[in-house]
Amino acid sequence: MGAPQHASVKGTDTGQSTRPSRPDEVVHIVVPSTMPDTPVNAARVEALLSAPVGRHLVSEVAGVRFSMLLDALELPYPPSIAGFSARSAGTGRRRAHAPWRKAVARDGAIHRRAVAAASPDDVVRAVRRMITDPDLTRRVDLESVPACLLALKHTTLDVGFTGHDEQCDRLLRVAVDELRPVAEALVSSPAARWWWDDLPGHDQRYGARTGDGGDGSNGPPRGAQVDAQVAAAVEALQRDEAEARRRHPTPEDCPPNLSGTWWSIPIAGTCTSRPVPPLPAVHLACAEDPSGEPVAVWSLRIAPGARIFEVREPADWGRLVEIAPLDVTMSRLGDWRRWTGREGPFYLPDWSVVAEHFDGVHVTIGGYLTTRSVPVPVADGSSVLAGWDPDATFWLHDVTEALEQVGEWDGDLSFVGHDPATPLPPATRDS
Repeated sequence: MGAPQHASVKGTDTGQSTRPSRPDEVVHIVVPSTMPDTPVNAARVEALLSAPVGRHLVSEVAGVRFSMLLDALELPYPPSIAGFSARSAGTGRRRAHAPWRKAVARDGAIHRRAVAAASPDDVVRAVRRMITDPDLTRRVDLESVPACLLALKHTTLDVGFTGHDEQCDRLLRVAVDELRPVAEALVSSPAARWWWDDLPGHDQRYGARTGDGGDGSNGPPRGAQVDAQVAAAVEALQRDEAEARRRHPTPEDCPPNLSGTWWSIPIAGTCTSRPVPPLPAVHLACAEDPSGEPVAVWSLRIAPGARIFEVREPADWGRLVEIAPLDVTMSRLGDWRRWTGREGPFYLPDWSVVAEHFDGVHVTIGGYLTTRSVPVPVADGSSVLAGWDPDATFWLHDVTEALEQVGEWDGDLSFVGHDPATPLPPATRDS
């Protein structure tokens, strides 16, 4: 398969997209790049450090662990870490640790108030020491592709499960200048430079669950099944919004802590990503919400001429939504208001209209890190990328030219010596 050819999209004028000049090329639909390739790409560095998930990933690469930072600043743990520490401490320490755990679990505001009151100078000194002190440094090897992906996996698990990323980010924002050299090293390293690359059509991977009596032998949805998924996704968006408006007609009627439908990717859509040995697929290994089930892995070769919209940065996501913005304000308000500080209106793409122009939407790893949970301006409001795994392509049409089952994967991530699904326990504390 030849090198991909890129076409530009300006605004919502998608009808003039350029087709490939050779029949063996995939069309990558991208906006004019604001991130030129340089030895140290300053735009990518700033994009990472300006986004909460990007900062989290850089801190992970730097070896700055949230629990270690809390220890260094003598701040209380959030309920999620405190509960884990109590469970991990064993019978001998459980009773000694219980008063601390119960106090924090009783009111998470204890943790939030303590983080908000932390001295900025103390935060900067603590982060600097973790990065530079050889006795503390646990930096990721930037020459190792698996090690960098494991850091990404740590990050997606934190975003998806722990619930303490907002307070962690409050501290990281204070020390962003200390993280800058690490971000510069990351974006220029061979192990992570490809994180902004376009979709490679010659080998995409799909994971078919083998649990619940299935064997994954049917492979990915094909033909009309994919079209039906897109139609169902739009119907679900409209149904969720109508139901939310019946319950809460205006934003003022929506409780501040309400959580509900928060994702922006069609939950039942067909997604693929590239393999990165020894991983079968990036989106399977680095998912925000992994199923925990074994999967049958299928290799797909995408047909020549497939039209792919590339999301490398927040502005790309905004342009995608602006093709056909669908109002989802009330169905997403509870979570998106809390994440962004905005009241709406909030929008997502009308996938059925997007499908008139494109066959798939690919969110690069760099696009995920710099866009996830960020309020992206759209029309008179904004949109949020959420629930979309790194390097995942959501397919609007079946453009698979060939496919075959290439094996199974049980979710093992111990290839670099530590499984992030079993996080290193923070230091225990007495009451």
